[in-house]
Amino acid sequence: MARRPDGSVMGRAVRGFGWIFAWRMATRIMGVASTLVLVRLLAPSDFGLVALSFSFLEVIDAFSALGVEDAVVRTPHPGRALYDTAFTMIVLRSAAVAGLIALGAVPAAAFLEEPRLVPVILATAAITFVGGFDNVSVLDFRREMQFEREFQLQVVPRVAGVVATITAAVLLHDYWALVIGTAVQRLVRLPYSYFIRPYRPRPTLGAWRDLVGFSFWTWMVCVVRLARGRVHVFVLGRVLGTASVGMFSIAMEIAALPQTELLLPMGRALFSAISVALRTGGEPEAIWLRVVGLVSFVSFPAGIGLALVAEPLVRLMLGPQWMAAVPLVQIAAAAGAFAVFDHCCHIQLDASGLIHIDFRAICITAAVRVAAAVALVPTFGLAGAVWGVAGATLLDQVTYLTIKRMVLTLRLSSLLRQAWRPTVATGVMAAVVAWSGLARLPAEADNLGAALHLAAPAFLGGAVYAAAVLLMWMLAGRPDGTETDILDNLRQRFTRLRVISRA
Repeated sequence: MARRPDGSVMGRAVRGFGWIFAWRMATRIMGVASTLVLVRLLAPSDFGLVALSFSFLEVIDAFSALGVEDAVVRTPHPGRALYDTAFTMIVLRSAAVAGLIALGAVPAAAFLEEPRLVPVILATAAITFVGGFDNVSVLDFRREMQFEREFQLQVVPRVAGVVATITAAVLLHDYWALVIGTAVQRLVRLPYSYFIRPYRPRPTLGAWRDLVGFSFWTWMVCVVRLARGRVHVFVLGRVLGTASVGMFSIAMEIAALPQTELLLPMGRALFSAISVALRTGGEPEAIWLRVVGLVSFVSFPAGIGLALVAEPLVRLMLGPQWMAAVPLVQIAAAAGAFAVFDHCCHIQLDASGLIHIDFRAICITAAVRVAAAVALVPTFGLAGAVWGVAGATLLDQVTYLTIKRMVLTLRLSSLLRQAWRPTVATGVMAAVVAWSGLARLPAEADNLGAALHLAAPAFLGGAVYAAAVLLMWMLAGRPDGTETDILDNLRQRFTRLRVISRA
């Protein structure tokens, strides 16, 4: 049995996950609300046009990534010189990226045969430049695991951006609404970052040697990760046009909800927790195992459950004109349910200073995805793109676990102890929901019918999953694991509520 990690660090990691999860849920709820409006005001080609623009940004952004933020978070004793150097490097990088984006606007539009991209890309360049002046000292929120402060920093600008996007969509009815919303969010975040943590940076490069080593490998990782994640968008845009890119982008965004709302928040907390454990002599491997167990506990049923209810979900969220995205969502969501392993391995490698090993792993997985896109998209179109992503996602898990076992520590028996109950319970849940037929949407169903066919299997699946996990945990003798962490956290919160109520 894996040793129980230090309670202080693990408890802060779990609380941090809660705050980051709350931030993601808040932003996602706002995003869903805006999407429900936008998909009825804008065409798929509008989404595809903006997706191509931001894909172009991501290309240049990845090629100029510095990774100074993560370097500051994992540095044992950063001083003011390090913060000011990090700020200066970020500003210089943002200016360089903005310039390259502006210079590449016309060639990119010509390559993709879409002249409307030019002004959109130029606007993206301006947004990128402004973003480089954010307050660098807010990184202390991650260093000190004060994620409740980061929650405030993320949510306030997001609210402003959503309001601006919807207002612009109602007034303009075109793709500029998406660009305006992004710009407003960035313009609000800049002053708010200084309001929430006062700091006056000074331009300097005095501590560049302390950042450049980690930054170089971060740059390499970002470049390859970009090729891995965006190749399907560019191939689809070239072969099938912006409408297919829009359909693929929306489908993948929905399918990735369990990853973006669960894995990314936990990964952010895990990076900080492992960094703290390494600085204080803790047990990073024990923390990693418990985090994998915790995320598996929710990501497995969330991903498979999303695939099961994709039909009523797409009908309710996006409308009947987007029903072609249903099979794309189902395939990608089912495969993405198990992305917890490669993501947590990637986080541990980076937090442990082994980012060069992470680079090798990403190269392997990127080669698979690029080959799949080039081979499948021209022949099978959208279906080929999503099947390529799904197959590569499953191969990612094997690749990263193998590399982790080689360079760090990984006992498969300990990993199985953390993951077998959520795996079996997810299978039971999927079988019961599929047998019930509650998620099958009749052709004549309206929004109310779609809502009922979404809520019923979600409630049934949640109840079945919880009962299956609890039963297996009790039959196994109530071992120390994810269930224990959840119950301990609930007891602590209940105790605090009782103390507050008595006061």
